[in-house]
Amino acid sequence: KFSAVFITIPHPVLGGALIIMFGMFNGVVLSNLQSVDLSSTRNSAIIGTSLLVGLMLPHWIERYPNTVDTGYPDVDDVLKMLLGNPNMVGAILSCFLDNTVPGTPEERGITAWQTVDEEAVSSGNYQEGFEVYKPWLPARVTNASFMTYIPFMPNPKKPVPERHLSVDLGRRKSLVHAIPTGR
Repeated sequence: KFSAVFITIPHPVLGGALIIMFGMFNGVVLSNLQSVDLSSTRNSAIIGTSLLVGLMLPHWIERYPNTVDTGYPDVDDVLKMLLGNPNMVGAILSCFLDNTVPGTPEERGITAWQTVDEEAVSSGNYQEGFEVYKPWLPARVTNASFMTYIPFMPNPKKPVPERHLSVDLGRRKSLVHAIPTGR
């Protein structure tokens, strides 16, 4: 009976809701690019390649479904489903390219996300290190040798350098003020 309520929604209303939803989704995604240097050839190439491959590969998989043949029908179906999703293909490719193609932290927009909240520092609530972000994975997985190659995973074997807030705060402020905000 609960699903009957959704069946009664007229198609134009449902279409309008989907347009608004996907429009807001795209707006949120694009707002994350405000701190990235979009005049950089590196970033333009990564965005363009991700969009193009993200749109082309699912179309190719749909047109030629028998090209994915691992010998296991279940694995073939999963791969076709995953490679047929434009959002997933583009997102995985852009994350891979952003973490493998060399670029400065300013160019990648990393320095804008590393600003220090002065109020949190003065109140003593400032923490940094492995203990702040410890993924919920078994110790066997986090200590595995392949984890050192995943750029967003902390490495517990690598010592965290001591940081002096007065020095780092001044350095970060100068980096953040050097980034054009476009406002």
